[in-house]
Amino acid sequence: MRQNKTIPKSDSRQDEKWLGIWIRQNRLQKNWSQDGLCKEICAVSYLSKIEQGKVIPAPEILHALARKLNGSWETDPDILTKYHKLVDAQYQYIFTLNPDGWKESNAEFAQCREAMAASPFLLDCLLLEIWFDYRAQDELDSLRCYLGTMSSRQHQLYLMLTDSLTSVQLYPSAYTCYWAGINAYEKGLYTHAVELLTRANRLAAEEGELYLQTNCRIFIGNCYANMLDLEQMQRHYHAARKMSKALGQQNNLNSIDYNLASTQLEMGDFASAYQYFSSLSDPTALDLHKLAICCEKLGDRQAALDALERVQFAQQEYPEKEIIEKLCDMVRYRLIHPDYLTEEDYGKMLLDTFAEIRQKLPAGFAAFHLPWVLEWYREHRLYKNAFQLVTDFPEYSRNLAL
Repeated sequence: MRQNKTIPKSDSRQDEKWLGIWIRQNRLQKNWSQDGLCKEICAVSYLSKIEQGKVIPAPEILHALARKLNGSWETDPDILTKYHKLVDAQYQYIFTLNPDGWKESNAEFAQCREAMAASPFLLDCLLLEIWFDYRAQDELDSLRCYLGTMSSRQHQLYLMLTDSLTSVQLYPSAYTCYWAGINAYEKGLYTHAVELLTRANRLAAEEGELYLQTNCRIFIGNCYANMLDLEQMQRHYHAARKMSKALGQQNNLNSIDYNLASTQLEMGDFASAYQYFSSLSDPTALDLHKLAICCEKLGDRQAALDALERVQFAQQEYPEKEIIEKLCDMVRYRLIHPDYLTEEDYGKMLLDTFAEIRQKLPAGFAAFHLPWVLEWYREHRLYKNAFQLVTDFPEYSRNLAL
């Protein structure tokens, strides 16, 4: 991707446009109204246009507003050059997934981001903070008014955060296709995700972006894993494994092994899945949850309960602790109550947790727990509910033995 190497000069009119955005951010942080800030300086309607970058007023008005906010605006060329390099490094990582040197630059970005917000790189900083979860996603609404002032890469990042398919249409590249594919994957639209990720993989190969290409193959494999298409899953994981080894990406290799074992568990190969989950030296809470299910299915009730007891001491990566606890509670209930299908408490726990999973987590999590919900519906002759649920997961349920 072509990057803009021009640093706005501190005495330029462009710089004053960013001062308007900076004034708005500072005003909101202080919880001031527009009327309170602009009193005896300018009209409220005029301040609104300044903050949106629609007008660039005389310097004395901008400086009066800045003085009232007790703020300072960075103008040192050396510091701006440093900020420029840091911002470039973040975009470079986002659009290529190449980790070389990124951890160091990201750590420096984290240290400088507060000061950077008082510089011409303010909008870059805000977008990057949302991308890297320093800020909440809902703060994007406050940036909508700046769409007309965004550079191409700012606009591209904004669209990837708000409308990934539009980002593909306006900025067709390996990464926009990849990101749109990830969004489709998380929604359970696996066929569409495969199409986007295959396109991303081809573009990444043409551009020589090996890290991005590797991730494309992993997620294509993930899509087929969630569709329980073992042949296609194995083909893409095999390619991703070779590339990950060549690039020294151990995290990718771990992810592939985990997904393979999870698919084996979903397909009923409990012994193979158990072999993987029981061999982990430092299992996460989610690993132990799946180990407990393996033991449950293999008829080792005590081993399953032991795995659940270890969850409270395990590292918590994803999903959030409360959901993991609910997932484990369901397994524990089945282990303690052999007649769980007759227990209304179990049904309420199951359906409430399943609804929460569908709302908060990628579709694959819900698909994994689909058999237990269908089991409950069948037992209680709720066939209409079961049919509706199957239609909600067409790409998964067509391979599911009902």
